[in-house]
Amino acid sequence: MRSPVPLPKRRGFLTAVGTTPKVFSRISRFLDVCHYLKDYQHRTLTKLCQECGYYDQSHFIREFRVFSGFTPTEFFAGENVVFADM
Repeated sequence: MRSPVPLPKRRGFLTAVGTTPKVFSRISRFLDVCHYLKDYQHRTLTKLCQECGYYDQSHFIREFRVFSGFTPTEFFAGENVVFADM
């Protein structure tokens, strides 16, 4: 699948930001989830996924595991890092 961003712009983004636009987007979306975790008890996991732009819960779980090292169930079961306000 071709990227919607032309190659010269992707290279410029990579040089300026240090990652590709797609990876930057994934990280940003994950950080949105981290920001809303403190309100998690008032919504379902599915609702949180939708509010943060995930296609479905399985995509959310996969990215959550990639970036945090935990599944959401493992994360919420233990005492974990509290994310500071940015």
